[in-house]
Amino acid sequence: MKYTIFSIDYSRLHYIQQMLPKLNGWEHIRVSSVDGRNAEELIEAQKKHPYPINWDARLGHLGIWYSVLNALDKAPIVTFEDDAVLRDDFQLNFEQRVAELPDDWDFFSLFIPRDSDKMFNERRDGVSRSLTKVYQRYGGVSMYYSEQGAQKIKALLERDGLTGQYDDTLYMYAKAGELNGYCSKPTWADLVYITGLEKSIVQETDYA
Repeated sequence: MKYTIFSIDYSRLHYIQQMLPKLNGWEHIRVSSVDGRNAEELIEAQKKHPYPINWDARLGHLGIWYSVLNALDKAPIVTFEDDAVLRDDFQLNFEQRVAELPDDWDFFSLFIPRDSDKMFNERRDGVSRSLTKVYQRYGGVSMYYSEQGAQKIKALLERDGLTGQYDDTLYMYAKAGELNGYCSKPTWADLVYITGLEKSIVQETDYA
């Protein structure tokens, strides 16, 4: 299994150091994480991924989008933000749940925002013992992308440009039937979670 960790500085290194032992045996892929605060990095990323920007984006949101797009070039791949926390038996539970993914899957969110639990409807969304179609509105802490999914996402961006934050956009496309997105049912334990203690670097950036 290939994975990458998005990180633009060393402020969350302690989280990364806690993640790495739980990913032992997986292949760590170095993917360029784009710092939206760095004008040169942003310009280079926009040249590589020249999609129109069709919303009032913060520079940090664009940095995340370009980091994700860099990772999609390496799909299939699992991505982690640098404040992700993995449960102790992460790999075992990940393998069990991924084994239930339908053949047509495009992305699988390892993270569930718990304020969205009430949005889940078993009859409407459930697909297997532990998995469901995505029902949440946001949440991009950790994603698993298929090669097919990566190509479909790029095709949608070719058509529509960047229209919102990357995680919101993927869930919107999934709910519209244009991507096949899945996650764990909220009744199952988290594969990946966050402490909620970290300030958002993205929200402190200027608008593009």
